Amino acid sequence: MGFDVTLPPYDNVKVREAINLAINRPGIIKAVFRGFARPARGVIPSSIEYSRFNESPDIPYDPAKARQLLAEAGFPKGFKGVLMTSERYDYQNVATVVQNNLKEIGIDMQIRIIEAGAYNDFIGKPKHDPFIYNWGGNVPTSDPFFYMNPLYHSRNIGQANRYYYSNPELDKLLDLGVQAPEGAERAGYYAKAWDILNRDLPQISLLNPINLYAKVKNLKGVEFSPTAINFYGNAYFE
Repeated sequence: MGFDVTLPPYDNVKVREAINLAINRPGIIKAVFRGFARPARGVIPSSIEYSRFNESPDIPYDPAKARQLLAEAGFPKGFKGVLMTSERYDYQNVATVVQNNLKEIGIDMQIRIIEAGAYNDFIGKPKHDPFIYNWGGNVPTSDPFFYMNPLYHSRNIGQANRYYYSNPELDKLLDLGVQAPEGAERAGYYAKAWDILNRDLPQISLLNPINLYAKVKNLKGVEFSPTAINFYGNAYFE
């Protein structure tokens, strides 16, 4: 769930924190994905190198704390808003669960469904409403660069950075991360970037779908990838 973080009330990080705690991720996974997903703990899935997933706690489902944060942000009675989604079946179902979750803490979101071809244009323009989206299905490699730099670096505002989010400290870490060799130094840059994004919450990370594949028993040598691009160059029939 993404925001334009320059647009009130979503420019208030406590509002975004409240939304983060109000969403029942296991409920979404059960209702929409029939169990074939994992609750997200941050912006990179567990299967991607340098992810901090395994070192991070689950994001709690805590409506009481969410209501407290809303009150601290100046919205003790909540507010009304719009949640955008495309015509995609899974997007709409996720949006419906999120809508019900947020209603429990006083945020009344009207779902707006936008034609799939126009959806990217709508969420790319400034001053847009919150939206449901996904990322990572077709990246060419399982590297954090493709999950962090396009979405959160300030140079990509108005492009893949649909959040209009800018943080100079994060920009520096992402620049250092892509230049550093594989190993502890690079891991350190991305670990700090992970923590900043989990603090600032330009987006609410909901879940990591589990990809399912079927093959005949005598097909061997397929190299499965955590992305949507598997390698069949060494595949053969036995």
